[in-house]
Amino acid sequence: MKLRAKFNLIFAVWIPVLLAGLGFALVILRDLALGPELTRNTFFLFTMIVSAVLLMLFALGVLLLTDILRPLGLLMHAVQEVADGKTDVDIPISTTDEFGILAKNFKRMAVTIQTRQQELEIEKARLETEVFRRTADLCDINESLRSEQDELLRMTQMKDSLESRLRQSQKMSTIGTLAGGIAHDFNSILTSIVSYADMAIYETPQDSPTYPMLENLMRGTMRAQHLVKQILLFSRQMKPEKKYFECRMVLEEAVTLLKASTRKEIRLHQKIETESTRIHGDPTQIFQVIMNLGTNAAKAMKDCEDGDIYFSIDTVELKDQDVKVYEKMKPGMYVRIRVQDQGAGMDSDTVERIFDPFFTTADVGGGTGLGLSVVHGIVQDHGGDISVASQLGQGATFTVLLPAAAAEAGAKQTGPEMLTEKKHILIVDDEADLAFLIKKMLERFGYDITVRISPLEAMEVFNSRPDRFDLVITDFKMPLMTGVQLACELRNLSKDIPILLMTGFSEILDQKILEEAGVSSIVRKPVVAADLNETIQGVLNIQKQSNSNSTQGES
Repeated sequence: MKLRAKFNLIFAVWIPVLLAGLGFALVILRDLALGPELTRNTFFLFTMIVSAVLLMLFALGVLLLTDILRPLGLLMHAVQEVADGKTDVDIPISTTDEFGILAKNFKRMAVTIQTRQQELEIEKARLETEVFRRTADLCDINESLRSEQDELLRMTQMKDSLESRLRQSQKMSTIGTLAGGIAHDFNSILTSIVSYADMAIYETPQDSPTYPMLENLMRGTMRAQHLVKQILLFSRQMKPEKKYFECRMVLEEAVTLLKASTRKEIRLHQKIETESTRIHGDPTQIFQVIMNLGTNAAKAMKDCEDGDIYFSIDTVELKDQDVKVYEKMKPGMYVRIRVQDQGAGMDSDTVERIFDPFFTTADVGGGTGLGLSVVHGIVQDHGGDISVASQLGQGATFTVLLPAAAAEAGAKQTGPEMLTEKKHILIVDDEADLAFLIKKMLERFGYDITVRISPLEAMEVFNSRPDRFDLVITDFKMPLMTGVQLACELRNLSKDIPILLMTGFSEILDQKILEEAGVSSIVRKPVVAADLNETIQGVLNIQKQSNSNSTQGES
């Protein structure tokens, strides 16, 4: 390419091919510009020098390309890879010059960085594991703290509930004590009513219009006597008295009483599926069981507009495979009592705890939680079992199993053999009216009666002629001396004298102490003439048989 320049000095310029950013330029100067004085040789020499210089520049460019630019490019590429995060780099420079040393050190630096990164990754993984473990520990601790807080809250709530129930139980205990005292006083009043009603029935002809009235009066007073016994049993002022009886009769009586105390919208039904429901137990306690179950059934239906409660009694035989599901039950015949309601029912947790002491589903202050626990204890004390089947919204059915007694067991005999000879009885009671009323009741059976209203007077008259009396009837509670103490004194004077201890339902007497005192039998107030006479005849017959055996032994 030709270029024109000022003074026509430059003849031509060739643009070189650039190599890696470097190159050279060939400049030819016009010969005319150098002046005519230059010779051809001089020009040739100058041309050779310029060519040599250009050749040197070309060689220098090649050297620069191979020994400087290429290693520098490789190093720049390696730096870029390390900057991009790749530490496993390979720099193909094996020279021993500065570039080789730099490449070697750079590669070692990359290896060191890689090692540090691996160590950092390992440490990071370790720290993450440690953090995870610590976090898990913290979660466990938090969960444990939450559990402990929940347990503390539950125990606090249980404590408050138990304290409330304890206060309610203490109130009930106070009420029971008060009821026991009232029942004792009421029983004393009832004794006179029963005795006089009994005397009135005896002295009234059966065809008299007043005779049925007196019978109704007697039935009412006996029901009142039964009620007093229940109150005293509730207040723990009386021990259970077990005997043989028909359980269906207790069920009928309980249902009759429940009908009077249950709102009219709730209908009570009873079904007696067998005639023989004889068991050995305390009728009052079984009555309490049925009343409690019936009352609970009525309470379970408090939110129902109307409904039915079903009472049923029958007998069932438990075989070996059946008793496995019952605790302390033996194969045999059992009287089964069922009480079914149509109330709200119970969930499984409530069913599991329903017989636990102090557990109640009533609102705070609405119950002591002792009802079904007491029922459970009574049933177990009678050798039986109680269970409940219930689901929410489907009511509940309570089933009571009591060991059945043989039909002939405890069957009432025709009565003791009536003694033909006249017997003399000493009656000791600090209540003069009651003492003379009993005297009049027994005189109609042909007894000779002596009455004393003081234990000291009784000891005096007995000591004067001990063989004069065939039997002594003494009250338990008297001033100066109890009936048991009087019995001990009289036994010291005559070791064979039969003694009957007359007491109300409220006294709890130790049988061992009574035997040591020589008490032959206990007579409960109120006294009915026929029952008292039967007891007297039984004791005298035992005494007669004992004396007869002693006489035969001596002969």
